[in-house]
Amino acid sequence: MKILNYKLSSTNELLTARIGLLATAHTINTFKADAQWTYKKHKGYMPMIGHIAQTGQIVATNFRTGSVSPAKDNLDFIKISQDALPKGTNIKKLRIDAAGYQASIIDYCFEHDIEFSIRAKMRQSLKDIFVDKDNQ
Repeated sequence: MKILNYKLSSTNELLTARIGLLATAHTINTFKADAQWTYKKHKGYMPMIGHIAQTGQIVATNFRTGSVSPAKDNLDFIKISQDALPKGTNIKKLRIDAAGYQASIIDYCFEHDIEFSIRAKMRQSLKDIFVDKDNQ
C-alpha cells in the first residue's frame, strides 16, 4: 500500500485542535493500459482521500488500483490521517460513505470519542438501534 502523507506543521493551519475528517474513495476513469476495472464497470483507479472538514486541506491519500474495494483498509487510512496531524490535534468527527460502514471503524470511533456519520442502507436491524425518545 503506497500512502502519501502531507504532515501539517502546526495547529494554526487547522483553525482548531478538534478537527473533522472526510474520508472518501473516489473513482477516476482512465484509458491507461495498466488501469483495472472498478466496481462501477469502467477502467480506472480508486484513491482514498482524507480532507480536513474545516479547511478542505488534504491530510492523507492512498492511490489504489481500480479493482480495490472502496471498503478496503479504511480504518488504517483513518489512523494514518490522524498520524499526519500536528501533535495535540485530534480527529473528533468523521464522515465516511457506505464503504466505511464497518464494525471496526464504529468501534474505533467509540473508543476514541469520535463523533461519526456513516452512510448505510436502512435496514430493520438499524432501525431497532435508533430509539425515538418521545415514544419510550
